[in-house]
Amino acid sequence: EGGNCGMGSSAIHFLDLAAFLTESDQWQMEGKLDEPQISSKRSEYIELSGMLTAQTSQGHHITMLSIPDSTAPIVVNIMTSQFRALIFEATQKMMTAQASNGWQWEERIFPVPFQSQLTHQVIHSLLETDDCGLTPIKSSFFLHQELLSIFLTHLNHVMRNPQKHCPVT
Repeated sequence: EGGNCGMGSSAIHFLDLAAFLTESDQWQMEGKLDEPQISSKRSEYIELSGMLTAQTSQGHHITMLSIPDSTAPIVVNIMTSQFRALIFEATQKMMTAQASNGWQWEERIFPVPFQSQLTHQVIHSLLETDDCGLTPIKSSFFLHQELLSIFLTHLNHVMRNPQKHCPVT
């Protein structure tokens, strides 16, 4: 969750992360998106705000919240029955707590490398193991398809001109 965090361009990354962490690729999604749409930094594209939820039949769930007209930093909250992490990307820190230590919070450094610092690792892994460790394309395709369907349904509901393509990046 965060202020004006660009749901149109960032939601898929969080869904991919949830699919990766849970090893679940079948998510039922629902959006409660705001209007009007926020202008994107790229012409002819828009950004979205509001809330998006997704869940699996195994009980995993994710909620994304983008608050328009807010500068609140993005906070990622990951929680299981035994572990919890609050990630603050902007300050590259996180707080973690575990059941095994009585849920005592510990602050940790959370470096967020640029993509240019990661690409060589993915290529090396592919060359060495034939696996890049990322969410499989079939799973990611399903997530993209479901997410874009929610966005397009919303846009067609609020815009005067029906859209055939979803103008998000």
